[in-house]
Amino acid sequence: MYYTDSVGIAAGFAGTMMLVARVLDGITDIITGFIMERVHSRWGKARPWLMLSAPLLGISLFLSFHVPGGLGYTGKLIWVSVTYTFTAAVSFTLYNMAFTALLPLMSLDSQDRGTISVMNRICTMSGVLCLNVVTPLLLAFGGGEKAQGAWSLISVLYAVICAVLVFCMGFFIQEKVPAETFSNKKGDAQNKFSTRETLKAVIFNKYFVLILITFIIVYLFQGLQGTAIYYYRDVLGDMKLYSTMSIVTYLPMIIGMFFVPLLFKKVGRRNAAMCGMAVACVADIVMYLTTPNIPVFCVMKCIEGFGRAPVSASIFTFVADLVDYIVAKRGMHAEGYIAMVSSVGNKIGTGLGSAAIGWGLAWTGYNAGLEVQSQTTQGGITFLMAGLPAIIAGIQVVVFALWDMEKKKAELEGGGNEVL
Repeated sequence: MYYTDSVGIAAGFAGTMMLVARVLDGITDIITGFIMERVHSRWGKARPWLMLSAPLLGISLFLSFHVPGGLGYTGKLIWVSVTYTFTAAVSFTLYNMAFTALLPLMSLDSQDRGTISVMNRICTMSGVLCLNVVTPLLLAFGGGEKAQGAWSLISVLYAVICAVLVFCMGFFIQEKVPAETFSNKKGDAQNKFSTRETLKAVIFNKYFVLILITFIIVYLFQGLQGTAIYYYRDVLGDMKLYSTMSIVTYLPMIIGMFFVPLLFKKVGRRNAAMCGMAVACVADIVMYLTTPNIPVFCVMKCIEGFGRAPVSASIFTFVADLVDYIVAKRGMHAEGYIAMVSSVGNKIGTGLGSAAIGWGLAWTGYNAGLEVQSQTTQGGITFLMAGLPAIIAGIQVVVFALWDMEKKKAELEGGGNEVL
């Protein structure tokens, strides 16, 4: 919305630029994973990269929301392309790769990892909820979504908070797995595997592909949430609903996460995630078919939130499971390379979500200058809000149905009853 309504850039270009930037920075994911596997320090394997990414994230956020008003249209296109690509390909790549690699380094215990992952997602969703409630208020305070001053206020505030919290994360979190486990000194067991062999073992692994698809779908859904502010303003007719409906959307998910560990113990992580996504898929279908019925929409949003809680809470534990599986099967420690699945999935998913919004708005004739959008545009926004999420939730159910790592791991260990 900043690009389309404040800067005045065509929605189609904004969406395409976001997708291209996200796909291209897959190269930096591979480079970062390679460096993480070879550059260690007394701070650990992942923590230094978190602390390095902190100021870069703050700078990226500030620059992305400060397109100089004096630039011509071409100059604006160049500015947003450079700043967005820097954010995705450098700042966020460093952060997300380090963040994903950190979980298996913090603990070797599966239950500990599950608890950490659940608390992480509760904090994340709580943060998203706060931002969704506060941001429209700050926009209104600063002059509305078309005013650069409003976006400047938000970007400075969020940039400072982001940089401070990410730096504190890297500074205070401890890597409890001994550093020597991952050393690359001569004679170390890890050295018997070349980079090519390690990458091949990771990338051409069935579970790597399934996790990659899962991350793409999860972040595609998150990327599509950018449709919400258009949906509430242009379809339901009141942008103030964005704050209220954000509570309806995220609060059930946050509440559901507190019960997720018990659910995991009862039915297993995979089964809980698969059933949850099936519930979310049904809720999305009902929302799409009943729009613009606000009471039904509210109820279905609550149900969708509960359905997505198991996946949101457990997604990073599946990455840690893959780390353990490759160690058990091949004797390889490849946390840095495996962390690529999160970063690449995030970039592709978010890029596709952002592109879908831009393309959808452009294809259906969105015009930022109109007070009321056409019925065709409103129909396209509704599909992006509920129809497309229903489709990708159905795909995710199939992906989880193919996840049989607990069986394979038990075979490697010579039997066992652990439910992953």
